[in-house]
Amino acid sequence: MTEPEETDVDYNKILIELYYANAMNELYSECEEWEMELALKYYEEEERYLECAGVKRALDDYKSNELFRKAIEDKDIQD
Repeated sequence: MTEPEETDVDYNKILIELYYANAMNELYSECEEWEMELALKYYEEEERYLECAGVKRALDDYKSNELFRKAIEDKDIQD
């Protein structure tokens, strides 16, 4: 197996970041979480793993942000 070319690695990173940014934008604007999970499932079935990486990271960040926001709201209610 040969090492990937530097341009391939750069392209991969750019593609992952592009899908991450688009997924985050969708999640915080009009897309429901379950819809993004369907998109992730589609990319997995199509074996488009770079796209999967970006969308999965966005979903993980979104869920983590939502949990953090909920914890802050709960604390504000208790205070």
